[in-house]
Amino acid sequence: HADVCLVSAALLYLGIFRYGFSRFGKYVLIVWVCLFISPIVIRLFILKPRKISDIEIMQFLRGPYWIIGTVICLIAFYILMRVAVKRLQGRNA
Repeated sequence: HADVCLVSAALLYLGIFRYGFSRFGKYVLIVWVCLFISPIVIRLFILKPRKISDIEIMQFLRGPYWIIGTVICLIAFYILMRVAVKRLQGRNA
C-alpha cells in the first residue's frame, strides 16, 4: 500500500501546485468518495458474478506481481514529483 500512497501524494502535490489548495480540494473530495465506493461496486458486480473469492485474490497478490507494481509506482512517483516541482517553479518565477 505504500506504493499507492506515494503516487497519491505526488498527485496531491501536482494538483495543489497547479490549481491551488482550495480549488483542488473539491476534486480530491470527489475522488475520495469514488475510491471508498469502488470496492463495494467491484465486489458486487465483478467479483461475485465470476465467483472470484478473497483467497484467490490474496494468492494472486502474493506472487511476484507486487515487485512489478512497486517499480511502476516508484517511477510514477518520480515523474509526477518532477512535474509538480516544475509547476511550482513556473508559478513562483
